[in-house]
Amino acid sequence: STDFAYCPDKRISGVKYTNIPAKYNKSPSKKAPRKRYRKLKNKNSKNLRKAAIPGFTRVKRSYTYSLVMSTYSQKMYRKYFKQLLANKSCRGVLIHCTYGKDQTGVAAFMTLVALGVDEETAYKDYSMTNSYLKKYAKKRYNKGMRAVREKDLRYAVKAAKKKYGSLEKFLYKAYGLDAKKLEKLRSIYTEYTDQE
Repeated sequence: STDFAYCPDKRISGVKYTNIPAKYNKSPSKKAPRKRYRKLKNKNSKNLRKAAIPGFTRVKRSYTYSLVMSTYSQKMYRKYFKQLLANKSCRGVLIHCTYGKDQTGVAAFMTLVALGVDEETAYKDYSMTNSYLKKYAKKRYNKGMRAVREKDLRYAVKAAKKKYGSLEKFLYKAYGLDAKKLEKLRSIYTEYTDQE
């Protein structure tokens, strides 16, 4: 993927790496991302806010929608969940993309839901990205990095529910997570404690 070409992982001894790009890039290039990021860095926040209305907003909503609903992204997230299910030793798992907010944000949201976390809590977790990225974006891109928008993800999830009937059915149809696999996933990544 373009992100992987631009920001390859630093290799750490003992760590298994798996590249699963959730967004489709027709022709990965190291030059394209650099040009895009340079433009962001050179523009001030005022101009970026103007550019975001209204076309920019529609494009980004479409991007989040495609990460949930496109056949390609669903195929990639299915591979991602397959990797999670293969982690029989319960070792730690790190997921990321270039900024950890779009592709990773959708992955984290769907993972939480698959693990039994209620949707509203998963949405709040998704939105926390903006707080953690704020200082980084200001330092490197002069406030030019786009924040995630919870309503974009809600829009995509609503479309998934409409097409598949429910989010549970979506997890099964899109990612292959049937009841047995969900149970296995939860046995690996969750702990149950008695609370009095």
